[in-house]
Amino acid sequence: MKADGSDLTTLLANPAGDHQPAWSPNGLIAFSSNGDIFAIRPDGTGRVRITSGWPQDGSPAWSPDGTRIAFASERRVLAP
Repeated sequence: MKADGSDLTTLLANPAGDHQPAWSPNGLIAFSSNGDIFAIRPDGTGRVRITSGWPQDGSPAWSPDGTRIAFASERRVLAP
């Protein structure tokens, strides 16, 4: 949207919900959707799935240089 609030653009329309947006230093947006992490450009193009499948992932956070994403996960590490 423009600074005055006009020209709103819907980036995502997932009926289940998209949450936890996190802006990267280089202008991308990471977000959680249905237990996966995605990244997208602010104009709605270039959507990329970062994680996939079970378990649930969420709470994305970008590294200071914008090259990595940390996230919470329900993955379990099994001891050998």
